[in-house]
Amino acid sequence: MMGGTVLDFREAVMGASKVDLHLATAMGGVKIIVPPGVRVQWAGITLMGGVKVEESVELSVQPDTSVLWISGFVAMGGVKIIERLPHETNKQARRRRKARKAHRGHGNPYSQPPTG
Repeated sequence: MMGGTVLDFREAVMGASKVDLHLATAMGGVKIIVPPGVRVQWAGITLMGGVKVEESVELSVQPDTSVLWISGFVAMGGVKIIERLPHETNKQARRRRKARKAHRGHGNPYSQPPTG
């Protein structure tokens, strides 16, 4: 209440199972860090707050993957769900996401396609 916390699941051993996480926060924030390949589902209620899921976090349904099922209540606060490799810094994660986007063809929108 009236603060923030970080829940880091990068080194948690979840296997191909479902993990339930119930949150209750008022006037505070929760940052949830998941490793690549973990699917996240949000099924909570927000009141004058929000839930932000980083674009690299897996939301699609894939068989045989770990699922972090998050439910709960957020009032005048926020939940941020991000993907990080174990021991990866924010700067390293930004570089990895940028390289992944460039590899997918979402790099510089002003660059010209190769000709010839």
